Amino acid sequence: MTVLEKQTMEAVGAYFRANTRAHVDWDQRRYEIAKDCIVALMPTVVEQFKMASSSTKVGEAEKTCQQICISAVNMAVDFADSLVEKLKDSK
Repeated sequence: MTVLEKQTMEAVGAYFRANTRAHVDWDQRRYEIAKDCIVALMPTVVEQFKMASSSTKVGEAEKTCQQICISAVNMAVDFADSLVEKLKDSK
């Protein structure tokens, strides 16, 4: 490989690294982080479902389970938003 070819390869590599860092799809990252948070929260959600369904009436249990799901989703999105904001600030 000639010196010119090496320099060209290094320039292309530097360009690629700079542009891939600069063009992060933050909406996609937010989705991925929120999805991972939901997975991490599932054991707690399942445990809360069990407690809600054993300690309340059927109609109340369904409402409580729905509230638990909504809370878990909101928590996951809040975590994702906070992490994305922190990652954007660190650039």
